[in-house]
Amino acid sequence: MIFKANYYETFQELLSKHGHQGWWPAESDWEMMIGAVLVQNTSWTNVQKSITNLKEITDFNPALILNTPQKKLIDAIKPSGFYNAKSKTIKELFTLLSKHKFNLIYLNKNHTTNELRNILLSVTGIGPETADDILLYVFNRPVFIPDSYTRKLVAFLENVEFKSLSYQSLKRDLEPSIINQMTLSELQEFHALIDEYGTEFINKSQKYPNVNPFG
Repeated sequence: MIFKANYYETFQELLSKHGHQGWWPAESDWEMMIGAVLVQNTSWTNVQKSITNLKEITDFNPALILNTPQKKLIDAIKPSGFYNAKSKTIKELFTLLSKHKFNLIYLNKNHTTNELRNILLSVTGIGPETADDILLYVFNRPVFIPDSYTRKLVAFLENVEFKSLSYQSLKRDLEPSIINQMTLSELQEFHALIDEYGTEFINKSQKYPNVNPFG
């Protein structure tokens, strides 16, 4: 697919209107990773309730998270839904990390981006989007995250059907140019801005086609 839109310009316009988002909203890498798991198929409002519960019982100490009894973990994350599956994902993820002594710096220094992605994808319940979230915000790797909001924005800007754009096709076809145009911090901001304001941008553009949606 040949892309016609200027995505760096779109990023700059979104940033100019809405400012820095300060994503990912977490106080630690451990909290960020758990948030990325919990936010699947639910709202961030529900995730925040689970985050509050988990902070009370673990203070996001990775060893405490790993050793929290399954039922207690399930009770804490119930507001996020799919709690049985998500609790198992959290346990498996932190079991994997414990094998590396919870040393994220070592993992980051000794693995390529693709290697880290494959390590994360080996955890049951972590798919491409969650893995890329963690790569971008924990390991500070320059990746592009074509989640549903992003694909809707690309479909609108390119005037194509949303269903014609898959996560993997945009990773393959659009990510190289995006990561060459943007710094790491810009990639982090772009993802946040799209998820926060992408739908607003589309709706305003469709309703007022002759009006600058950033105005």
